[in-house]
Amino acid sequence: MIKADIVNEVVRKTNLKKKQAKVVVDSFFSIIADALSKGEGAEIRGFGSFKARNRNAREGRNPISGEKLNIPSKRYPHFRAAKALKAIVDKSYKNSNVEKTTSSI
Repeated sequence: MIKADIVNEVVRKTNLKKKQAKVVVDSFFSIIADALSKGEGAEIRGFGSFKARNRNAREGRNPISGEKLNIPSKRYPHFRAAKALKAIVDKSYKNSNVEKTTSSI
């Protein structure tokens, strides 16, 4: 699913116009990105939490030449799924596996 698909689902479920739904989806992603850039997190109960994590500087190697490289520290976004989301995904996975095993009999 891409962002356009998410916009279409918002249109279908809320009866908003497509332009309005696009503004909502873009605003949502922008709010999450702004919070992460400020070092804050964003938690959506039942879905998951977004946090900015730090990756320390380290020494690496060029795989071709074997030359040592200094890899600088950086911040990166991290998402942790909530138990409710994990349960939904796991349930749908188990149901799809049951269908595959019974259809091959």
